Amino acid sequence: MQIKMKLNVPAVLTSVQPNDLILKVLDIINSSKRKMPAHFTSNGKRTQSFCVDFDISETDEYAMASSAWSKAPNPSIIKIGEDIMLAAYIAVKLGGEKLIPQLYQSIIETCSEKLFKKHKDYFEHCADFGKLRAVSS
Repeated sequence: MQIKMKLNVPAVLTSVQPNDLILKVLDIINSSKRKMPAHFTSNGKRTQSFCVDFDISETDEYAMASSAWSKAPNPSIIKIGEDIMLAAYIAVKLGGEKLIPQLYQSIIETCSEKLFKKHKDYFEHCADFGKLRAVSS
C-alpha cells in the first residue's frame, strides 16, 4: 500500500545517507522494551516512557505519550501510532525530516490495509505531533 503524506514544515537533511538514517531511526524505535503503551510505562523518574535508546526530553516524552493515548480511537493501534510519532520526532532531531513519509510507510506496512484505512487520521496525527514536538523543542 502506498501512502501519501503532507509535510507542514520545511525539511533539512544531514550528510547521513537517507537509507542509513531510516535504518537508524527504525533501530531506535525497535530498541524499545515497553510492553504497554508509553502512557502506562514508567522508566526511572519518568511516569510515561517509550523506553527507547534516544535522548527525548521528559516533557516531550510525556506530551507524545499522552497524545498517542488520548487521540487513539482504538487501544489496539496505540503502539503503531507511538512508533509513527517516535519516528517523526527522531527523524527531525537527526536532520531527516524529509524521510518521515518513508518511515511512516515502513511502520504502516506492519498493519493491515483495512486497519490503516480505518485509522489513517490518527496515524497522520501521530506523525504530525511527533514532528512538531521535535521542531518546537
